[in-house]
Amino acid sequence: MRLLKNKLFTLYMEMMKLLLKVVPVKRGQICIINGSGYAGSNGLALFRYLKEELHYKDVWLLENFPSSHLKLAIWLKLASSQVIIGTHDPYKVSKRQTYIQLWHGIPLKRMGFLAKNANIIDLEKGHQHWSKSVDYITSSSDMYDTLMSACEGIADNKFVHLGFPRNDFFQIDEQQKAERKLELVGLFDQAVIKKEPRLLFYLPTFRMEDNNQNLSDMLKNGNIFGLTNFESNQFEALLARENIIIIAKLHPVEEKQVDVTALNQLKHVKVIKGNWLQTNQHDLYEYLAVTDALMTDYSSVYFDYLLMDKPLLFLANDLKNYEARRGFLLTPYQTFAPGLVAKSMQEFNQALVDLFKLDLHDERNQIRKMIYQDTYLKNNSSEQIWKQLIQDLVQDCK
Repeated sequence: MRLLKNKLFTLYMEMMKLLLKVVPVKRGQICIINGSGYAGSNGLALFRYLKEELHYKDVWLLENFPSSHLKLAIWLKLASSQVIIGTHDPYKVSKRQTYIQLWHGIPLKRMGFLAKNANIIDLEKGHQHWSKSVDYITSSSDMYDTLMSACEGIADNKFVHLGFPRNDFFQIDEQQKAERKLELVGLFDQAVIKKEPRLLFYLPTFRMEDNNQNLSDMLKNGNIFGLTNFESNQFEALLARENIIIIAKLHPVEEKQVDVTALNQLKHVKVIKGNWLQTNQHDLYEYLAVTDALMTDYSSVYFDYLLMDKPLLFLANDLKNYEARRGFLLTPYQTFAPGLVAKSMQEFNQALVDLFKLDLHDERNQIRKMIYQDTYLKNNSSEQIWKQLIQDLVQDCK
């Protein structure tokens, strides 16, 4: 049934594209298709720059795309946009439009042509789709070009080294930082935050592939770290002793499985959800800007976090299984993980003790230079993308 639905939806999308080819393109109109919500969103960052700083009038933000529930007026507006900017699967109606791919992260895990157990026919279709649809793809380094090209077969002349708008959120001013930090610490009891604890943000990647029942059971018991031998009272005591609070943002699928009652027993750990970010109207990266350290497993968010040169902790308790099931583009894993790596509860506890004591600046800087070449990052990314790319495309139509 799912296969049939997918085929029907693909047919629907192709039919809409065919019907909309006759719609005239409006010079200067920009559509930004945002597929990342408020979770490190390139689309949202660029939209706010164009709308709030440049006061560019003819730009609009399209979310929840693709969808079979779009109104005809939205389809017509999409078809008439001269420039389409996206963060996920590329889409444009006609060759008269220009598509700019921002993507949504640094390729760390295998995907596309390098994905494990992928269907070669589907891969070639995807390659042809990218070749026809993508006119430009923003990049931060020669290594990024290599990784994306290896996965999606992108030609060298399509890469433009202008960075990623999501990282502009790290540059919010001091007043905004103070406000974002108040919103985070406000999630905790006053007794916890009166000692001005250090704020550790936990951002794991999607871990429920293959219906991971073991992890599901742990989440239902409030164990968001997926560690065996997790004992909440001992962990709480450790966090209190080290004066650390943890804020976690899980994948939406995992968010639904967390037992809030069990989790609330931990006074030093809180979980925020996507709707919390949306209600506050602030991107996840604005909150990352005020944290003291980041903890993840295999999420590429840490590459961006390197720009702030703050401590990193990698929780890799299922590394062997993940390597076998999904795999990495950059190996060995620990060579490209410039921080403390914990594979067990005991190592995790020790890493929390050492996190703010060890100086791993050189290790972080070495990886940062590979992913973010200084010669390509002279201004904030949104400004560079506007001045060096979009402005010429729309021919100064404000």
